[in-house]
Amino acid sequence: MDKLMERSSLRLVNSSFGLKAGPCLLECKRNNLTHAIGSTFGGIISSELIRDFCHIKVELDVQKPLRRGIFILVGSQENLWVIFNYENLSGFCFGCGCMAHRRIKECNDTPANFKELPEDDLPFSLALKAESNLMGKVNM
Repeated sequence: MDKLMERSSLRLVNSSFGLKAGPCLLECKRNNLTHAIGSTFGGIISSELIRDFCHIKVELDVQKPLRRGIFILVGSQENLWVIFNYENLSGFCFGCGCMAHRRIKECNDTPANFKELPEDDLPFSLALKAESNLMGKVNM
């Protein structure tokens, strides 16, 4: 690379994130669920099953809205909504779900009437954040 790039011209497009999906029912084959989730995000970096949850590392496009979950077919006809929680998620827009900006006032994709709503009425919320694995641990 011959030229130095200006910091303002750099743009983060993709980043890897841990995703916690579940709880998963016993009827649902967890390997199939992991595959379905991975195909939604364009692939899986790694995956692990812990109790009733699938922990999956995926590559996210930070310019696109976060996914809140996925419907999967359980048995022959029942659709099940599997919730996504993102690990180590720092911030995102509650209006459009993108990590590219964090304040709804700066969002060009959120309708103006949404920008005046209370946080509880917006399409995205802190519920997308997974609980920290460090909570409740004590250093000795």
